[in-house]
Amino acid sequence: MNCAVELSPVFVAEAESRREAGFAAARGAVSLGEVDPAEVGFGNLGRPDGFLERQVGVWVRERDSYMEVSAIRARSSRAVGGRAVTRAEQATSFQDRPAAR
Repeated sequence: MNCAVELSPVFVAEAESRREAGFAAARGAVSLGEVDPAEVGFGNLGRPDGFLERQVGVWVRERDSYMEVSAIRARSSRAVGGRAVTRAEQATSFQDRPAAR
């Protein structure tokens, strides 16, 4: 099963199953992090030296791209009664305002 494509009916129906799957994935990631690549025959793969120096910039750019999208969404919609207003409603609302003097 690929959760990015479809969810098992159990995960759809039971929030606790989805929660446990998330924790299981985290435990798996921790377990992988404890493996010494050289001990399992992968010592010649990748570039472990300088990882943070290379990667932090990527993470910062990725985070900033999300903040840009959020800012665009915030500018393009207003919340009215707990819902986003469509662009057509915004245009109508703007047209109904008195002209600036």
